[in-house]
Amino acid sequence: MKVKNIMFFGFAAAILSAAGAQAAATATFSPAVSAPDAAGRQIVSSKSYVDSVATNIAGQLKSVAVTGDYNDLDNKPTVDTTFNSSSTNAATSAAIATYVGDQITAAAPTIDSALSTTSENAVQNKVVTTELNKKANSDDLATVATSGAYSDLTGTPTVDSTYNSTSGNAQAGTAVAEAISDALNDVATDLSGKQDNLGGTGQGGKVVTATETAGTVTYTTLADVATSGSYNDLTDTPTVDSTFDSGSSNAATSAAIATYINNQNFTTVDSVIPAKPAFCTDANPCALLQDANGYNWYSMATDQSTTRQAGTDEKPNPRS
Repeated sequence: MKVKNIMFFGFAAAILSAAGAQAAATATFSPAVSAPDAAGRQIVSSKSYVDSVATNIAGQLKSVAVTGDYNDLDNKPTVDTTFNSSSTNAATSAAIATYVGDQITAAAPTIDSALSTTSENAVQNKVVTTELNKKANSDDLATVATSGAYSDLTGTPTVDSTYNSTSGNAQAGTAVAEAISDALNDVATDLSGKQDNLGGTGQGGKVVTATETAGTVTYTTLADVATSGSYNDLTDTPTVDSTFDSGSSNAATSAAIATYINNQNFTTVDSVIPAKPAFCTDANPCALLQDANGYNWYSMATDQSTTRQAGTDEKPNPRS
């Protein structure tokens, strides 16, 4: 068999050196190994020895040494899929992101979309801007808007300071008061010295009518009803009949009308329509008919040419 020389470099050579003693103890042959060169490399001339050492090394390694798979590690750390602030474990990025998002949402302030007199929340800028735009700019307001002074108004009405009965303007209160005072003074002047003429003898119950003629007083006698208030003191009152008269155009007293109604001889239904006779039954229906003798009950049986009248002899059936 041809034996290949195998060179171990770096980490492989180090493992071979560490495991060489154990491999040599179990081997049934002695390998030929050269002395290390300047780079620490050694040459082994026995394939069987190398295979034995490799098998020994593989038996001592974990699966992860050849798979490189995280799942093949022992004592892996626990990684929470849901964030728990009291846990000492690591957490997945998704769990952390969800937790942080929830915290941001919970801490986010409520922002109102409309103005409110009771809310203490923040308000959207566009809402505030819209409401501010509805307000007038102070620079565009008239002076009276901030002063409230009548003198700052424009287009005010003209108010006459002197009373003028023909003016279409408003009149100042002082002007009106002065005009009234002047008018009263004029009346007082006109009546001065004339009051004795107002009290004539025997003029009780009369009204005084004054004229513009100085000193002239006219007395007008009042009607009696003016002071009595009695219907009996009225003149031209309507005639009310105390006895009902169908030919009179006057009103009548209630008593007269009642007496007239009570004296009328009204015919009752019972005195006109006789009682239904015994022969009138469901099997022998009757009809109330009027003839020369008044109202009478007649049998309506179709097979009868005569019928009995209540309280009389048989008479021809009106229907025959």
